[in-house]
Amino acid sequence: SSIEIAPYRVEYGLGTVKMIRESFQRTMSLEQHNRFDDLNNHLNFFTKYEPKYVRVAIDLQSSDIVSCMVLKDNEIEQLYVHVDYQWNGIGTRLINIAKQESPNSLELYAFQLNTHAQAFYKKQGFVESARGMASNKGNPWAVTPEQLADIKYVWSAALPQGE
Repeated sequence: SSIEIAPYRVEYGLGTVKMIRESFQRTMSLEQHNRFDDLNNHLNFFTKYEPKYVRVAIDLQSSDIVSCMVLKDNEIEQLYVHVDYQWNGIGTRLINIAKQESPNSLELYAFQLNTHAQAFYKKQGFVESARGMASNKGNPWAVTPEQLADIKYVWSAALPQGE
């Protein structure tokens, strides 16, 4: 494979943020913009994590960051795969790393508008456990809370897989 999974490094910051922003905006059909203050806030986002919690996928042919996962304890706090690279096994590779590092259970949230993510997580053995509304306060894209309505998913090694 021309995709390598690697620990996050500071020099991956801008490429990671650009990938996350483009993927989120396109997937959620939201306004695409690149305002400096928003970019800066996203770059600062990664400074709150120890590098051991963040993995990136790098396309070795282009050197582009094409995916990112933040796994802290048993929660996948972020998982993005660039829309041009989805359904090529990158997300599955990252989920498998998460399952190895948290072998008993995992949890994560997906937006209700993101039906592709929902299908992916179900295919990976996650089941829906709750629905809620994320706050749109200060969100540069969302106009209404409904745009950020989310679903909590859980995976447990104790549950039957593949259903």
